[in-house]
This record gives sequence, C-alpha cells and structure tokens, in this order.
Amino acid sequence: MNLVLQGATLLGKGRRDVYVTDGVIAAEAAPDARVVDVTGAVVTPGLIDIHTHVFQGATLGTPADGIGLHQGVTTIVDAGSAGARDFDRFRAEVVDTSATRVLAWLNIATVGLVDGRHELLDLRNIDLPWSREVIEANRDVIVGIKARMSGSVVGSNGVEPLKRAIELGESVGLPVMIHTGNRPPDMSDCLDLLRPGDVCSHVFHGKEGGILDEDGNLRPAARRAWDRGVVFDIGHGEASLNFGVLARAKELGISPRTISTDLHKDNLHGPVYSLAVTMSKALAMGFPLDDVVAWASIAPANAIGRPELADLSPGSPADLTVVRVVDGDFDYRDADGNTLNGHQAITTTHAVKDGHLHVL
Repeated sequence: MNLVLQGATLLGKGRRDVYVTDGVIAAEAAPDARVVDVTGAVVTPGLIDIHTHVFQGATLGTPADGIGLHQGVTTIVDAGSAGARDFDRFRAEVVDTSATRVLAWLNIATVGLVDGRHELLDLRNIDLPWSREVIEANRDVIVGIKARMSGSVVGSNGVEPLKRAIELGESVGLPVMIHTGNRPPDMSDCLDLLRPGDVCSHVFHGKEGGILDEDGNLRPAARRAWDRGVVFDIGHGEASLNFGVLARAKELGISPRTISTDLHKDNLHGPVYSLAVTMSKALAMGFPLDDVVAWASIAPANAIGRPELADLSPGSPADLTVVRVVDGDFDYRDADGNTLNGHQAITTTHAVKDGHLHVL
C-alpha cells in the first residue's frame, strides 16, 4: 500500500508529509498513494517495547499482537521468556506467527520461564555453549541476553548468573539486560558489573536497595553506571515503577534512557495497560514530549542494535507510529499504588509496518 501521511509533525524534523511507497519511506508521493490526514499528530519511528513477555508457552506470556500492533507498537522484544531449550518453540509459536515484529532477549537459564520463575536457583540451568549455539542460529531475532537478578530468582547464587551472562555477551557481541528487584543481590553490585550499552530494567523501582539510598541520594554505583552508558530502562511491570523514585532521580539529573512496559498477562489490565500509557506517565512526570517519544522509539532501536528501525530517511523500511497527545484530566498509578494526576495522555492512532497501514 502506498501512503501519504498528510499534515504530520515528524519527530525531530518539524511538520511535513510522510510518503510510503512499496514499503519504504519515499521522497515524494506515489500517484496511487492513499492520503491519510494526521494533522496535529506526531509521526515517529515505529514504537519499540524492549521488555515484554509474549511466550504463552511460559509463565506470564500474553499474545504479542495484543500489546504490539494492536496498540501501535511495531516491535516488541520478549525479555527472557525462553532460554536455549525452548527457543525454537518460541520462534515457531510467536516470532513466526505474529504480525508484530517480535525479537528476543535470550534467558541465560536454558529453561527460561517455561518451568516457573526461579530459573537461576540452580546454576546447572546455565549452559553457555548451548546458549551460544542458539544465538548464532537466531541472530535475526535474538538481540541480547537476559538475567533476572532478584533474590527469589537467584537464591544464594548472588551475581554469578550475571557474570556468566556477561561472559556470554562478550563472546557473541551482544548486550545484557538485567531484571532488578528484591535483594540479594544488591542492585549496586549488579550495576557495577554492567558494561556500556547493557540494560538495567526496573531501574526506578521502589524496593529497598534501589538506585536511591536512605537519604534519597543517588547511590555511587548508579552514578557510575549512568556515566559509563548503562541503559536505564523503566520496565514498569506490576512491581517496578515508583513515581517518587523517578521524580527524585529526575531532580538529580537521571532520566530513563528507554521506556518499556514489562507487559505480561498479569499486568495488562493494570497498572501497566500499554506502552502509550507508560509514556503518558513519563509525560505527567514532566519529561518533554520529544524525549518521551524518542525513549520509546529511537533509543530502544539503538539499545537493541537495530538502528535501522528508527531511520526515517528515504529508502528506509516504512516502520512508523502516529501518536497524538490528548488534553484532559488523567489519573495514573504506579506499581506501588501511588497516584499521579496528568493533564495530557499519549494515544496511538495508526501504525505502519512493512508498508502496511494499521488503523487503531
């Protein structure tokens, strides 16, 4: 389908029409292009959610398209639902059957989340040669390695699973994403192991031992990680975004580098709902609209090593989301039950993936 998105404000480039011809961004309209009036809307590279769970063969999994294209998100990344043992099944059942582009962080545990949510209690579940083999066979889908680093997952194994995930990441040239939550291990110990470009999801949670100390100051390890380029990801989830922590971090000059949801079947109907709602919460916190949109499109594309997904120059694949900001009175809730009143909401109205228009 050839398209003209008419009257758009293109993220970072001002107002201009956007042309799609034969599935790619074009410099001018095709003679048979369908004109879609998006006056007053922002056209952004297709929204990307780098932390989701969409493998229904594992705990937490929810259908990919329900939180993907149906919500205006063209690319979602499953965050470790599958490890080496079940990755072929995940690929066949989810990646190959979804209209949404589905990528993946490979769980450092071979069992992933298929056998439950305590996959790193037993270090025998880590098999680096097997994981490396699966990564090499699925480079088109796997963007990195996931290690869930909270006490209920790792037990007495501390940061050892993370060390092994980083060893694997070094050997295959991919980043690591960590889940951080209840200690042990301490979040600081995990942050000090992460390399530039690695991702700390749930970074603004309200649990003890987070990025803020007891006096509300940024922990030294968090500052060091931020300064060397660790990606601070929201990863909202059902227990991992606290408005007070995010507000205090903002005061200290620390902002999200990416916005993700950690959407799964248990939080889809609250408190998370969608990537657009999570973006709206960041907007209500006072972050600028251009930043909020970039943190859910351009920044995640770079974080997963797929910058082409955020390229809007002529000749690039047409992967787009149309975003509108609606004025009103909106009550938002974080993962700890705190509420925040906002006067704007981000909504998605259209998505274009592989040149095909999806009206939401």
